[in-house]
Amino acid sequence: MSVDTYLKGKNLAKYQPVSVGGDVELLVTPVLTQWASRVEVEVNRFLFWKRFDVFADHVHRPT
Repeated sequence: MSVDTYLKGKNLAKYQPVSVGGDVELLVTPVLTQWASRVEVEVNRFLFWKRFDVFADHVHRPT
C-alpha cells in the first residue's frame, strides 16, 4: 500500500475522502472500494511514534 503525506500540487480528484474519528481523513482509491467489502484502520501509539495498520477484506466477484 502506498502512503504519501505530502499532497501539495497533487491531483486528488480520483480519490474518495473518508473521515475516520473526526480528525483523520484518508484518501481511498476507487479500486480499493471495488475490491474490498470492508476496510479497517487501526492506529497504535507508543511514546512519540504512531503506527497505522490497514486491513481490507477482499471480495471475490464473478468473472
